[in-house]
Order: sequence, then structure tokens, then C-alpha cells
Amino acid sequence: MFRSTRCLISALHRVKDRYLHTCDQHLSDVAEYESPITDECKKGPTEGRCLYLDAQVTTPLDSRVLDKMMPYLTVYHGNPHSRTHMYGWKLEAAVEHARQQIADLIGADKREVIFIFGATECNNIAVKGVARFYKSRKNHVTTQTVRKLHLYNKSCFLIDII
Repeated sequence: MFRSTRCLISALHRVKDRYLHTCDQHLSDVAEYESPITDECKKGPTEGRCLYLDAQVTTPLDSRVLDKMMPYLTVYHGNPHSRTHMYGWKLEAAVEHARQQIADLIGADKREVIFIFGATECNNIAVKGVARFYKSRKNHVTTQTVRKLHLYNKSCFLIDII
């Protein structure tokens, strides 16, 4: 069907380009999504309470965030990193739209906004960044290993390869 891999890739790019023209329509469809959350529930469980930031995945979710995420949790499925099918393209466009919104909000370039999987990955990236920053000045980094053992093993490995 295709003479070479180059022809296949070129064809996929043409299909993707045509499809992405419809992504703006998709995003407007998401904006019209009717939320199942009532106004009564929109006050949120944290109103009047202190701000607690160590709840992991049990952190109370702002109802406005839930409203925006519901279509992706219930209707639109796919892997935004899969670039070989329309499900991936649709979600990649949504992720990139969110990345741009965050960048605009904090006054950054969208290439500076990185989504991290979880705390361990984030902690290790931070330790590696500190090690690189001080690389020319010092030859060691001290970390606490009493509570976060996963930091010790991975961070030491990362620092060794810098």
C-alpha cells in the first residue's frame, strides 16, 4: 500500500493535519458539556478550612476542575502520547491546550510546563536539578533518607551519571 516508511509517515501527517482542524470544534464541544455537579456541591469540601497539601491522591478536587475533566473521564478516552491514531491526536490536542493555559496563567513558555507522573519522579528531578546547578561548585549533595528511601536510591544513581 505504501512504497516506503517515508510515504506512510507522510500520509499519517496529512491525516493528522486534517483531523486536527476539527480539534477546535472538539474543544468547543467539551466546553458545552453539561456537568452532573449541582450548584449546591460547588462550594467544595475545603471552604473555610485550612489548606492541607500532603493528601496525595485524596486531595479535595475543586468542582470547576472536575467539570472540565468529566468529559475526559467519561467520554473521551485514549493515550495522548499515541500519535498513530485519532484518539491519541484528540487527547494530545487537549493536553497541549491545557499546557498553554497553564503557561499563560504563570507567564511561562508552554515548553517550560512539564507534567510529572508523581511525587517520586518530581522529587528525583528536583534533586538532579540541584546537583546540576551546584556541579561546578561542590562534589556532594546531602539528602534526608529517613522518610523518603526512594529518593536515596534513585537520586544517588542520577547524581552519579550527571
